[in-house]
Amino acid sequence: KMSSKNKKKKDKKDKKDKKNKNKNKNNENENENINEADKTAISSFLWDSYELPPIVKESCNFLFENGCEDEGLFRVTGSYQDINEMKDKFGRGEAGINMKSYSAYSVAGVLTHYLNDSEEPVFTYELYPVFIDCMEISPEPVRIECIRHALRALPPGLRNIIKRMFELFVFVVSKGDINKMNPNNLSIAMSPTLLRPKIETIESLIAHTDTLQLLVELLIKKFDEIFNVQPEKNLPDQVPDSFKEGLEQGIEEIKQRMPENWSEKEEEIDEVHVVPEEEKPIAKIQALWRGYKVRKQLKGINIPYQVKYNQAVYYLMKAEGNFVWAMKQAIKDFETQLGENIAGKRIRKIRSTHGKHESNEQKAAAVEVKSMVAGFKAIIEVHSILYDEMTVIWNECWPVIKGIGELMLSKLRGFMVYNMYVEMVGRAHRLIRQKDANPELQNWMKKEIGRVNQSRTLKQLLELPFEHLSKCNRNLQALFCANYEYKNEGELKTTTQAYGLLIRLGCATEQFKRRREAQAVKLIQEALVGLEEKDSLAIMGRYLIREGPLTIDGSSSYVFVFNDICVITKRKQDTFIFQYDIDLAQCTIEDNS
Repeated sequence: KMSSKNKKKKDKKDKKDKKNKNKNKNNENENENINEADKTAISSFLWDSYELPPIVKESCNFLFENGCEDEGLFRVTGSYQDINEMKDKFGRGEAGINMKSYSAYSVAGVLTHYLNDSEEPVFTYELYPVFIDCMEISPEPVRIECIRHALRALPPGLRNIIKRMFELFVFVVSKGDINKMNPNNLSIAMSPTLLRPKIETIESLIAHTDTLQLLVELLIKKFDEIFNVQPEKNLPDQVPDSFKEGLEQGIEEIKQRMPENWSEKEEEIDEVHVVPEEEKPIAKIQALWRGYKVRKQLKGINIPYQVKYNQAVYYLMKAEGNFVWAMKQAIKDFETQLGENIAGKRIRKIRSTHGKHESNEQKAAAVEVKSMVAGFKAIIEVHSILYDEMTVIWNECWPVIKGIGELMLSKLRGFMVYNMYVEMVGRAHRLIRQKDANPELQNWMKKEIGRVNQSRTLKQLLELPFEHLSKCNRNLQALFCANYEYKNEGELKTTTQAYGLLIRLGCATEQFKRRREAQAVKLIQEALVGLEEKDSLAIMGRYLIREGPLTIDGSSSYVFVFNDICVITKRKQDTFIFQYDIDLAQCTIEDNS
């Protein structure tokens, strides 16, 4: 009896184990199917396909037909159970899912989850900084053209998903009286899902929140103008060169990630076709000259002179635009780090709630940096006015540009703000060079801002206005030469006066630069121990190129590289013990890093 009972128990147990094993195997197969489907339906986008993923296609179709009148659509969360159920069905590759049993909130939630669960956003990591920069460009028509080019750079699969999603958003907004969703609150709800950086930090998320929200709102409001109009072959002239470089870099990175031989199946991503800078004014006039109406308009115009004049103005305007763009970007980034704008105040509030309080040194350094940013603003205000008025003349008078000399003469008087800026820069250099220098201020000077391929330190930024003055000088000289060569007396008079003013300003800033360089060398000499009087460093024309620690013959040294000599020292806290120097008179410094 006992053996038969044990046998029955054993059979029952084996049967149960077999059942559980089969169940686990089925679950594994099911999970494997879901995971395999996730690769194409949930987790990744089909970059090289024009076909919409089923989850996007069927969800959007359902919402177009049934769901866009529900209040708070895309803002109100649907049922997680329903959302997961639909994800599982799409993951298994099921087609023609009956969505009528689910609420519109759940279907909208599936779309949002699909975008959030993806390996990367539909607006790719490569083009994230480009879309951020688009919103900094003005006026709006130029901004929209830049967005068209950036969208065109996306892989076709992502571009089609974006277009279909924004078609849906426009439809949702059209029912705003019923569903209470307008472009503003819909963009607030969806912008974090559509765009995100590759490396996410609290600072980057907060700093770009408003910009991303405005971008999504613009894409909704101007849907037809952006998505249904092909971008021009060339980007507008007002677009800064750094934006073009960033876009070209993004396109190249996307091309490298595309599947092999994909272009044999689909069309290639359009490259940004850029006419060489020196050909732009000439190419435009030649193109216009072919038109009969413009030929009549240009009757009596000295074409060779006008081409040369336009070319000089174009370079002058382009340099102003690039400078204004770079400085505005820098001012915005530094204000964010200082907590001076909305994004910066939010970041500071979060830091304070986590117990991160500033030391007295940090506060003192922040005060100095704020004064530098105020100096940047004063400089950029003058250049912004000049650039805006120059752009108006360029757009209204083309192809017969004139009056730039008079404009420059009137605006250069405002360049006297450089006198104040010179004093500010001198103070900044004295503060970081003195013996009891604030280490936090020195850290600020080394801090980099801007995009990866366009980053600058605060120290480099202080020198940027002086570099730009030299560039303005060269461009205005070309304008002067055009008027002098072709004996245009009216333009020559005003251009000569403007050129003379700029030369004087350039000489004043150059003298200041030499004084500042001599002062820096003198401060280094005072910090050196063991230097004989006859070996004085502070001589006219000597300036510091680079300084820093360096290992020489296995020994740690601190090196000062000047334009004519290299001084090798041993560093002990704030003093430097002189070792020896190397004459660089017959040397060429190829790399000062």
